[in-house]
Amino acid sequence: MRNNEKKKLHENLKQEIRSLLISSPKTKYGGLSGSLLYSDYKTLNSGKEIPCKLFIIKLRE
Repeated sequence: MRNNEKKKLHENLKQEIRSLLISSPKTKYGGLSGSLLYSDYKTLNSGKEIPCKLFIIKLRE
């Protein structure tokens, strides 16, 4: 893996972690709600959808 690829992967990972953390304090009981996680992820990742196939999950709206 080249340095450029590593740097890009690292930035993508930081964005995804940040999107998880931003959602966390907004819920009544703490933790993540599906709709907040989806909204924050999409906002912070230039409108990209959550890669559900990677996590083997199905989102309901």
